[in-house]
Amino acid sequence: MKNSTNQTTHSVPQGRQTIAQRFNAGYARSKGTSPGGTAEKVVLSSLTGLILRRTTIPALKRWAIFFHPYGIKRSNVSGIGHERPHPAHATHVTHVTHLTYLTYLTLLTLLPLSTALGQTTTFTYQGRLTDTAGIAINATYDLRFKLFDGATSPTQIGNSITNFNVPITNGLFTVSLDFGATVFPGDDRWLEIATRTNITSPFRTLSPRQQLTSAPYAIRSANAATAASVAAGAINSAALADGSVTLNKLAPEVSSQLGGSATAWQLNGNSGTAPGTQFLGTTDNQALEIKVNGSRALRVQPSPVDFIFGQYYTNTVSLIGGSAVNSVASGQVGATIGGGGQAESDFAIAAPNVVSEHYGTIGGGLGNTVAGYGGTIAGGDGNSMTEGSYATISGGAANLIGGNYSSIAGGEANHIESGANLNSYSSIGGGYANLIWLERGSIDVFGGHGFCTISGGNQNTISTNADYCTIGGGFVNSIDPNSSGSSIGGGSDNRITAGVAGGTIPGGTLNSVGADYALAAGYRAQANHQGAFVWADSQNANFASTAANQFLIRAAGGVGINEPHPDNAALDVLQVSNRVATFNRTGNDGVLVSFQRDGFNVGDITVSGAVVSYNAFTGSHYAWTKESIEYGMLVSMTGKNRRYGGQAQAEVIYGVELTRTANDSRCLGSYLGLQEPHHPANDVNPHQIMAAGNGEMWVVDAGGGDIHPGAYLISSAVAGCAMKDDPARFPIGYVIARAADVAAWSDVKAGPDGVKRAKISVLYESFERHSPAAEMAGELKQKEAQITELKQRLERLEKLFLRGQQAAAAP
Repeated sequence: MKNSTNQTTHSVPQGRQTIAQRFNAGYARSKGTSPGGTAEKVVLSSLTGLILRRTTIPALKRWAIFFHPYGIKRSNVSGIGHERPHPAHATHVTHVTHLTYLTYLTLLTLLPLSTALGQTTTFTYQGRLTDTAGIAINATYDLRFKLFDGATSPTQIGNSITNFNVPITNGLFTVSLDFGATVFPGDDRWLEIATRTNITSPFRTLSPRQQLTSAPYAIRSANAATAASVAAGAINSAALADGSVTLNKLAPEVSSQLGGSATAWQLNGNSGTAPGTQFLGTTDNQALEIKVNGSRALRVQPSPVDFIFGQYYTNTVSLIGGSAVNSVASGQVGATIGGGGQAESDFAIAAPNVVSEHYGTIGGGLGNTVAGYGGTIAGGDGNSMTEGSYATISGGAANLIGGNYSSIAGGEANHIESGANLNSYSSIGGGYANLIWLERGSIDVFGGHGFCTISGGNQNTISTNADYCTIGGGFVNSIDPNSSGSSIGGGSDNRITAGVAGGTIPGGTLNSVGADYALAAGYRAQANHQGAFVWADSQNANFASTAANQFLIRAAGGVGINEPHPDNAALDVLQVSNRVATFNRTGNDGVLVSFQRDGFNVGDITVSGAVVSYNAFTGSHYAWTKESIEYGMLVSMTGKNRRYGGQAQAEVIYGVELTRTANDSRCLGSYLGLQEPHHPANDVNPHQIMAAGNGEMWVVDAGGGDIHPGAYLISSAVAGCAMKDDPARFPIGYVIARAADVAAWSDVKAGPDGVKRAKISVLYESFERHSPAAEMAGELKQKEAQITELKQRLERLEKLFLRGQQAAAAP
């Protein structure tokens, strides 16, 4: 006879699964199959009890689970550190990575029950397992047995029985089964058998069920010696001894119907009771349990006589609600488990809530463990309190506390850990995988500090001995060991290095503080020296301090003080009244302001006594021109002026052109360049003309000889060039500068136009030069011209006079 059946795949509601179950279910879904596999074919023989079952089990990813008194720990899970199974209690279980097709060959044998007095309800079950080739199995299996009232009936009779780690030798195994006396009233019973290879694999149910039949001598139990001698209806009231039927020998349903009994509690309630005298409970040192659907739902557990902190506790009970697997460790007082917990089933592993310390509390959830005095876990999944007193975990999953007076509001895989049961006083608001660690070596159990806070975020860490520290949130921020009093406001990848006191990072990314009382903010700011304040903008480069007590700012868009629009200035300061800035050097003379270009000093303002000196200083005028003018070329004013930005009250912008006249009185100075060379010229970006201080100027050889320092320079007829002043030629010289360099014309090569040019350093001095000798020579020439004119006039008069005389003498 052959039967085939399909096995139903069971799933677990998401809200009731443990972390391990969610992991397994998620992996199975990703492979397109269910953890239960598929039962393909079952073949049953009649008398010999041969059951053939072929199963297919998908390959599952290896994953390790550790069970120990402190809760569920996961091994090799990325991003969660400090996962340590307790070595004294750890049991290592892994999913199988491969299972070939098996054929289960079971020999069902029901041994006869003993007829001796003192019989128990236990009977022995034997079987044999082989593979598809008929070779006997040598392995260890878990076997589960259930009773039903029919071959296919859904009604189970009694509880399930699971035999763990049953050795199978040469295919043979033997187990003892005890379903109790009430499950065999004489009605037919069928036995359902299921197998699995380890505790994380689901059971595989064999089909069909096997009907249990009587062994030959067990038939006699239906007509025992005493019962066989008593005829039906032979026992009446006369055959019973007076007083032999008492209330406690009556069935509960009969007792509940007795009204007016002082010792019976009725289903519809009692009246006239005496509180303190009448009660529902026990009078001995035994626990009181309330069951629902045959399973324990509430247990009131008495406390032992115990001595705690100088006091004896004898009447403090522990309350255990929820799953029957929840427990309070023996010897503990005043513990409470409100509910939750999860028993083992076909689709889930056991996840009990456990309290193992006095006055510990678990509100609900599953897989939670309190091992700290007065500790509280409100709920969640897999949270644990490994040690420490008066700590609190409000919820979440896989959170852990190991220090006194600490709290975790929620989130997942957040840890507050400490050594030697220290007073941590620390808190984590939530988030994921945040860690506060306190370790002070061989300090006494009441020592230590902590007082650290992580408000939330992801994978933030406050390391050992970093007391009074705070991380507001963010991602992968860290405060290293021995960095007390430090804080990170948020951001990501920020770090306060080891041994730093009072370091601060308000936020940003990739900032670091490496010295006491330093601050770094922005992006890639590095405060590496004590008291340094470093702020860096978004440029992708490190910006680090170079000495203690610095205030460094990197701001490519400019820094504004009282000015929200710095207009690309490195520093833009706005002040409505009073002075804009003060530079005060105390104690001695020296530099007040230093001017640099590309790191080299190009000028400064110094103070000496009560005198301010401007060194390497050039004063310039604004100008505009349509000509192309080079640095150092002379320009003259055209008189066509403008105003800066087109505003009437703004600075004058002089119209200029290259000088082309010798000794030009309109000469303004030599050309410097645009105010902003990288922008086009306009009324807000004018040209600059050097006219004071020092600078450079083009000069030419105009026949006056070499130019030496101190020589006066005037404009020449060569466009844009100056020449040596010539008093013999110009009685008044319009001097624009004095030479500060030598121009030796014998060393200068002439240009294509035959003119020798050179650029020399000059000191601008605009004035008129007057020459007395030249003036006298000029006056002499003027007198000589006047005398010449008078002689000519006298000659003309003499000629006129002679003509008059001649005319008068004529007849």
